[in-house]
Amino acid sequence: VYARARELCAQVRDPALAFRALYGQYIMRWWKLETAKAIELAAELLAAAEDVKDPAMLLIGNAARGITLLQIGELGSATQHLEKALAVFDLRQPLPWELELSRVTSFSYLYSGLSGLGYPDRAWAKSREMLEVAQRSSVPYVLTVTSHAAAHHNLRRGDGTAAQKHAEEAMALSEAFGFKSVSPLATTVNGAAQIAQGRYEEGIAGMRRGISAIRATGVPPPAWFLCLLASGLGRIGRPQEGLEVVEEGFASVAKTGERFASPSLHHVKGELLLAQNPSDGVEAEQCFRTAIEIARRQNARTEELRASTSLARLLNEQGRRDEARAMLAEIYGWFTEGFDTADLKDAKALLDELSG
Repeated sequence: VYARARELCAQVRDPALAFRALYGQYIMRWWKLETAKAIELAAELLAAAEDVKDPAMLLIGNAARGITLLQIGELGSATQHLEKALAVFDLRQPLPWELELSRVTSFSYLYSGLSGLGYPDRAWAKSREMLEVAQRSSVPYVLTVTSHAAAHHNLRRGDGTAAQKHAEEAMALSEAFGFKSVSPLATTVNGAAQIAQGRYEEGIAGMRRGISAIRATGVPPPAWFLCLLASGLGRIGRPQEGLEVVEEGFASVAKTGERFASPSLHHVKGELLLAQNPSDGVEAEQCFRTAIEIARRQNARTEELRASTSLARLLNEQGRRDEARAMLAEIYGWFTEGFDTADLKDAKALLDELSG
């Protein structure tokens, strides 16, 4: 339908209508995690926007390009496009709800990009701005998407309590207004937030409900959700189940091209292998090193730090203390902000132990 609409719009030479039809195609592909086609359509959107220099189109085009680049693990270029999207309009300027949605979604993914690149404080500032913009708009769907995004941000930052608060807000709004597309995602994040607070059984059950609901829509669950579920299973002594979920994540990445989660999948696999057999760290070490290697290719410093912390802990247990300390000190020393986040606190505590 969208392809035919785009063809007809092109025939009548209406750039705005053609752009809208193209955007409909993009949203459909993006929602289904068909990243190869989505990145192609996003490039077309941006080229069309730059051709006519329409501000609304530039916001949407840069947002689409940045969001999809982030999904495939191109963090640096993704953040550049998302920052361009947010620079089109004054943030205090009210916009039609579709544009407000593109704006808060740009903030949401920009958080993930900056946080992944190793700038958690700058990412956190964008999350705060996102909430301010959404609250000024007061559009229910925009508020729902924003609450869901804020839950993600707090979860990545290591604050399970705040993540649950925002997830519950998104769930309540979804229920009140019938936003069936957001409800399964919010349910899944809520479960992950419970896991982060140590409520493992409850959180795992919630995540499974949410992931099943996502699948019921015909859409594959984001691989990051599978990482969180697998990790939770490992924490309650069910590493084999966790490994099965991780393998599902690898299969999903291979099919969708959603490589943003690749370092996390390898990292979680290593942790689960250690939980399954603590005396054999050979395969786990390889998983951690693979996670580090992929993270470096993506310039994903935060994922590199997480995997390096796990690897340093393993090396120390194997009597390779100096190697562990040197490796962890190198990546930890790269960071210039975010020292109050869970990841950096964890790394610093281990470094102090290794230096003692």
